[in-house]
Amino acid sequence: MTLNFTAPLRVNYLSPNMAYIRDINIHVSVQAEGLLNLTTLSCKIHDFITLGTYYVDKDNITFVNCVIPSLQYLNLTAVTPINWNNSMYIEVSNNGKDFSNSKRIFYFITEENLLSVYPITGPEYGGTVLNISVSYLPYENGTLGDVFNKSQCVFPGYPAQNVVWINETLIQCTTPPLIENIENVTSTNS
Repeated sequence: MTLNFTAPLRVNYLSPNMAYIRDINIHVSVQAEGLLNLTTLSCKIHDFITLGTYYVDKDNITFVNCVIPSLQYLNLTAVTPINWNNSMYIEVSNNGKDFSNSKRIFYFITEENLLSVYPITGPEYGGTVLNISVSYLPYENGTLGDVFNKSQCVFPGYPAQNVVWINETLIQCTTPPLIENIENVTSTNS
């Protein structure tokens, strides 16, 4: 009989590391060391365990993709109470039983965190710097920069782009060119 031992799993980062409280079926990529391409590969957020999908990027870095249900579902199924600020650890396991202990935090935030976006118009060729005022974004390891460096702006039809952190209440993104006839784009005044 041969026993194989592997090094403990270590989660390096989550992408995204936050979602709105109202979001459901959130797709999260977890970059971790020691992942194996097994059918038992799993993610655990708080008390909830779900199977994940293994993949390796072009730089030979391993990830597991997991789908997180809604915060409401997590609250309903939780064996232990969820933190008052709706933050919880995401850990990974190759066998669905022995999970990492990396303490990477996933946050659920409210829409009230987004106070304003200025300007609200710009040229069709893009390049407008959007000033995004926020009231609170969660800290990670005691620093704002870590969270903001992983935060992204999403424009329909384009890959997500990282935000530029200005200070505790201001982040920036630059608009891409307008895509003609893109579906599901709406504009509202509130």
